[in-house]
Amino acid sequence: MLRSTALISVNMALKSGQSRSYFYVDRRQPRLARLIFQNGLNSLMGMICSLVRFVIASFCRGMRVGMVILLTGTATMATMAVAEPLGTHVPDAEIVGEARFKVFLFKIYDATLYAPQGRYDPDGVYALRLRYLVDASKAQIVKRSLVEMERQTQVDKAQLQIWKKFLDASFRDLKDGESATAIHNQDGSITFYLNDVEGETIKDADFADAFMNIWLSDKARDLDFSRALRGLDNRS
Repeated sequence: MLRSTALISVNMALKSGQSRSYFYVDRRQPRLARLIFQNGLNSLMGMICSLVRFVIASFCRGMRVGMVILLTGTATMATMAVAEPLGTHVPDAEIVGEARFKVFLFKIYDATLYAPQGRYDPDGVYALRLRYLVDASKAQIVKRSLVEMERQTQVDKAQLQIWKKFLDASFRDLKDGESATAIHNQDGSITFYLNDVEGETIKDADFADAFMNIWLSDKARDLDFSRALRGLDNRS
């Protein structure tokens, strides 16, 4: 027959005349009850607190590892995204030169020129990337491009209207930190990427040359900027 209680107190008389209490814990009682009676409530609470601290610490470590994995994955994806247009169009792409365009003290964009093995050939394959440091509206980009293309080429208004249509189809508003990449292809056409998303390909060599020469010509408005971009700033 099972015992009705987990604890039996037995008072035993000692020779000294004092009385002590001895406790018996039934082995068939749940483990938690035995822990309470054998170790005391304070000891059990300490064990529970230790367990809770362990669970919280493990959770925090897991969150930190998860964040590291997420950030690493994001950085890897960003690297892949940056490399993708170059890898698609410019084999063995390496940096030819870099330069920052400013208007007075205002930073407008960072420009980077890429070419196979870092060797720029104006008639070959290369890529020009502009990473904007300010918000730039589509209207501003198109207008400034047409002003510089007209200044260098002296084409008539009818030709400028055709080029304006090409630019309107190729650009949109760009925010601070966004980029526009123009790929000069071997056949003379030009392919635009906005934030490394492929956009329009314009199969007009005159347009492609006029657009790229805004930055890559000796007629460029800022010749020091252009020479740095072409890797000529340290050459004789």
